[in-house]
Amino acid sequence: MELVWFKTPTDGDEGTLNLAYNAVDVRVIRGGAADPAVSGETSLDFAGLLEQSGALAGAMRGLGVEPGQHVGVLLADPLRELLVLLASARLGATCVVLDDGRVDEFAPHLVVTDTALHPGEHAPAAAILSGIEPADETREVAWDIAVKAGRTDPAGCEPVAPSSIAFVLDEPVPIASALTDPSRFGTALAALVSGRPVSLGAAS
Repeated sequence: MELVWFKTPTDGDEGTLNLAYNAVDVRVIRGGAADPAVSGETSLDFAGLLEQSGALAGAMRGLGVEPGQHVGVLLADPLRELLVLLASARLGATCVVLDDGRVDEFAPHLVVTDTALHPGEHAPAAAILSGIEPADETREVAWDIAVKAGRTDPAGCEPVAPSSIAFVLDEPVPIASALTDPSRFGTALAALVSGRPVSLGAAS
């Protein structure tokens, strides 16, 4: 899989690229906007995937997510989880799948969740809630409202070094290794970069 670089690597410079750009934007730019990108309970073409992930990234950026920060995700819906992964990648942030203790371990700036998180030492600055009513409107926003707001200012793709961490499931995975990682995130990204649709099962 040949990747498109924003800055080509040279001796002494590892260059920059963006996984979301390679996974979604490149396909649209090259005329594949109507090609299937997601199959399963919900189907999306590459244009739809770009629109939704760009809008979510715009909302996340509006909530203060910056390159290099962590975005925590805990969602049963596999499509929304994929959108968080792509939106995080657009912003140059690291998507961290949350489990016990990870909020404190990785200190995400933002969490996207459909489950109430147990309070710990670290309190994320913001949260996007899926299927949960916000209790603190100063830092929590519902998914649908966030995406609607993000559509007015969708986010582009930040240039990121390949040594940056793309995501964390079991272990941190750098961008350079993301497409060969056997996890669900790695296989999804590899499929999209290859122009193949990601098959997602029903929400569990």
